Amino acid sequence: MQNDDGAAVARLNAGEPMAPVEFSWIEHAWNALGHLAPWPRHSTGIDLGAVAGNDASLASLSPEKRIAFACRYALLEALIKAGILDHYMEDAKLRQKVFAAVASLPCDKNDLGEAMMLKRLRESPPDIVEKMTEEMRQAGYDPDHPNLGEKFIAWMDHNI
Repeated sequence: MQNDDGAAVARLNAGEPMAPVEFSWIEHAWNALGHLAPWPRHSTGIDLGAVAGNDASLASLSPEKRIAFACRYALLEALIKAGILDHYMEDAKLRQKVFAAVASLPCDKNDLGEAMMLKRLRESPPDIVEKMTEEMRQAGYDPDHPNLGEKFIAWMDHNI
């Protein structure tokens, strides 16, 4: 299983898009992890066994689905912590749209990289954040308006 996961990660790193997952898996993980950390969520690792509950299908996902599930949940967490989804996460109906969008959003390693960059900006000391922000702006990227956030909202508004 570990080698299969490594192969799935290698394919993702080579540029293959992330596989879509069932939105109910994202919702179940959100609800399971919600008992561990109050809103707003704090960084947590995802243990598929812990969030699978009685849904044995989560524990037996293919490597591509398992990696996609973990990556998609990381995308969700990054967007939430960046404040991009505050309005949506406060309303149960809109939250369902978020779960469906994160489960199906066409995305790849670049989107995951941007999510991890947003996370790093939140967690770094102010002097590092200032330097990173300046470097990003010089490279033509506006960290105050993440591409991933715009892509996610557009996908959700037009496809969910």
